Amino acid sequence: MNKNNSDILESIQTDYRYKVFNKCPICLSSSIIKKGRKGTGDIKTHPQAYRCNKCCIYFVNPIMDKESLYKLYENFNIKYGKLPTTALKKMERNVSYWNTYFKDKKTIQGELRCLDIGSASGDLVKVFSEYGWDAHGIEPCKELVNYSIKELGVNNIKHSAVEETDYPENYFDFIHFWHVLEHLTDPMKALKKIYRWLKPGGILNLGTPSPSSLYATIYPLFTGYFSLGTEHTFIFPQKSLKSILESIGFKIEKHRVYSTLKSGSNVKIKIHNFLHHIFPRAVANFQLAVVEKPADNY
Repeated sequence: MNKNNSDILESIQTDYRYKVFNKCPICLSSSIIKKGRKGTGDIKTHPQAYRCNKCCIYFVNPIMDKESLYKLYENFNIKYGKLPTTALKKMERNVSYWNTYFKDKKTIQGELRCLDIGSASGDLVKVFSEYGWDAHGIEPCKELVNYSIKELGVNNIKHSAVEETDYPENYFDFIHFWHVLEHLTDPMKALKKIYRWLKPGGILNLGTPSPSSLYATIYPLFTGYFSLGTEHTFIFPQKSLKSILESIGFKIEKHRVYSTLKSGSNVKIKIHNFLHHIFPRAVANFQLAVVEKPADNY
């Protein structure tokens, strides 16, 4: 294996191409440290985890480039994007909520327009369309895009990564960005694009993991593994994400961490689910941020 002066792996035994960071890719600080005695445990894609001592974000290093990201997504099975009935019903309730939210706004004029980043099988785009919205999507997996078109009749989905996509400025009323941020190769570029794409007063609904729970802090100490890798590339502590969003210009409307039950039967999942019932803060592994592009800036 080749190494550079910072002892960061430049190449690993993999079919993908990589970019090596000697500085934090978010704040450009050179104060970065390796996390996890055994890395991420994923030797095929992203084997190493790092933390920035300045902005406190976690990231894999080296990180695969955009062309390799498409190659990774080519291996996704269509079942990955298909949702069970319970999830579809929950999705419709969420769309109903946001439809009412925006129609109650006194400043809304004309047709509402939304974007689902990481649209998977296209169900959310379809439901928003059924509510009368001009609904769009972005999805890097070609098979899922084809499924959206052929099975759901959804045509407004771009086969692309969000970092490579563009839309007009002040174009969307609402952008759904649900558990995609942690998969990107350039999250700052994506968040700045989203800010431009939103109309003044528009809303970004963002979901992403949280690395700050008690369980997530203790687990690597015993196992040596830090839970980044495979498709996860960046993980943001709540304070770090809040600071980044505000630095771009967003106004925080809601931001919280929370826990959910996990499916499966291995020991790690059983411990997580047990703690979820008796002490949910210990396993609060997700965060939700609802942020606005302020209208008073225009």
